[in-house]
Amino acid sequence: MSPSPSEIEIVRNRNKFTVGKKIGSGSCAAVYELKDSTGQPTKFAIKVAPLPKKKTKKENSVEEINAQMLSYESMVYQTNFSELQGQFIPSIPDSMTKSDPPVNGEANGYRYFIMERMQAPLTSIVPALLQQKSSSKTISVGPIAVKILECVQAIHRNNVVRDVKTDNFMLAPGGGTGRTEEEKLASRIRLLDLAMTTQLNNMYANTEGAGGMIGTPLYASLNVHEGKKIGRKDDLEAAGYVLAELLIKLSSGDEGRKLPWNDGTSDDEIGAMKRAMVEDPGSMFFQQLGDQKTISVFSKYLTTVRGYHFKDQPDYDGLADILGKLTVPRAKVASKATMTPTKKSPRRQSTRKTGTTSAEEPCNPTKRVRTRTIATQTTPTISRKMDVDEDDVVDDSVDAMDWECVDENNEPIDDDKKPSTRAKREPAKRWGKVITDEKTNRRNKSKAEAEVTVVGSPEESDDSEIESVGGNVARMPARLQRRGVKVSVVAGPHRGESFVIEDGGMETFVLGSKPSSRVGKTYTLSKDKAISDTHVRLDLNLKKGIQPGVTVTNKSKGKTFVNNCSINNTKAFIGNTIDIGNTTLQIDAL
Repeated sequence: MSPSPSEIEIVRNRNKFTVGKKIGSGSCAAVYELKDSTGQPTKFAIKVAPLPKKKTKKENSVEEINAQMLSYESMVYQTNFSELQGQFIPSIPDSMTKSDPPVNGEANGYRYFIMERMQAPLTSIVPALLQQKSSSKTISVGPIAVKILECVQAIHRNNVVRDVKTDNFMLAPGGGTGRTEEEKLASRIRLLDLAMTTQLNNMYANTEGAGGMIGTPLYASLNVHEGKKIGRKDDLEAAGYVLAELLIKLSSGDEGRKLPWNDGTSDDEIGAMKRAMVEDPGSMFFQQLGDQKTISVFSKYLTTVRGYHFKDQPDYDGLADILGKLTVPRAKVASKATMTPTKKSPRRQSTRKTGTTSAEEPCNPTKRVRTRTIATQTTPTISRKMDVDEDDVVDDSVDAMDWECVDENNEPIDDDKKPSTRAKREPAKRWGKVITDEKTNRRNKSKAEAEVTVVGSPEESDDSEIESVGGNVARMPARLQRRGVKVSVVAGPHRGESFVIEDGGMETFVLGSKPSSRVGKTYTLSKDKAISDTHVRLDLNLKKGIQPGVTVTNKSKGKTFVNNCSINNTKAFIGNTIDIGNTTLQIDAL
């Protein structure tokens, strides 16, 4: 058994260096801070892989493969990628500087490689951008997206990365350069963990063939899931998924959010989920990215790179032009107490290597948790939801984050103790033009006359405001329109179902796998096994001057989320989402 990495001592020019605390893991080695002779951390990090004690005559052991990969990574840093250091990849120690440690070597039973220590993961960009003071309603993601592309392009001059993923992009120390915060952050992005790169020689570039599952399933291209060899186009597709994950975090205001296929429990399941969502322009994957402009720009990039053939030389300038236009609506930051956990499953996050499995322990091993997939749409408009005129509604747009999280310590409303007053109201007497109730007609075909509903009141009725549209059909003015919301199931086993909560009709719904309530109407979601028997209550919320919404009351001990915020009792408006179990509900206009 190898000694602990903390026992490693490296001496160069009478300067002694030791290994500090563990700060991460790569595809073939663990990463630690490097300390100087005084015990203080230096500006460098050290990657270490244990050396095998004995040579094996048969297949290489895991230790042998990891040590070889670390040597290879050290070599390409000093040869193929020497000009990229400090701009696209981390720098390495300067052999001409006597105070710097050696670049690589062996000590105390370990092979090591020393490089510049990074300051923060790529995902730290999310809170930095969300918390910046700005009057702009959008965040310019263009500079960051282009820099990610440029890092991959730089490697493509001679190599294929083969493992493009979020964890392999980090921020270098320093304030960065540029005029805007986005440009400064972009200038600090570096691509790491290059042990799996492969030289892009003529033989490799002209042979598509079979490649096996190499890389990280969560970000791998769809071709790689099919067992095809990784080319430049696949690196670019994987970079797109890295970028998509950032967009999802930014648009939701929650840096803990993940790609929607994160729930897959196997490589095949992840691949199947990914393909279904990527090939469906209306899927939850695209809906989570941001507004229509965000979706349009990202879709153009992804369609372009997926359209390349294995041998094609990508048009990097054209791709940069596309990504440079990328923006995302500015969302409010989710509170830390309610952010989605950033725990990850080794199945989804770990790198696949042909013929071996990494012997390293994950840096922070945690058990698998479910990541919720929510379609957050910012500032949706009524005209996009259904065919009504914008003049017919009080306000044609609502900020998707326009709601408040009530104190979690407050007790939820009890159905038995506080029944809804709306649910017991008699439908308001109405006056004015007569409109045929089609539902009643269908139910009572045997009746000589169809039952009718009268709209308006004596005080409000004004025939001059009722515009005749073709014969006896009347279009009602805004103040006489139906008031309520449509609740649509947009994700989960009941996807496609919907119901209406309407003023003067059914104003309270109680949802669950086996819901029961003395108030309102129950709506059963029996196919979702993650939902409680009685999970959530929705009451119509009408307020003068704003669009209708619903009051959301949790009945499941903290398992109800509105726009990704865990709630007991709050309000949700048009465009907002309610997440219960594996089901996502969306509030739409009538």
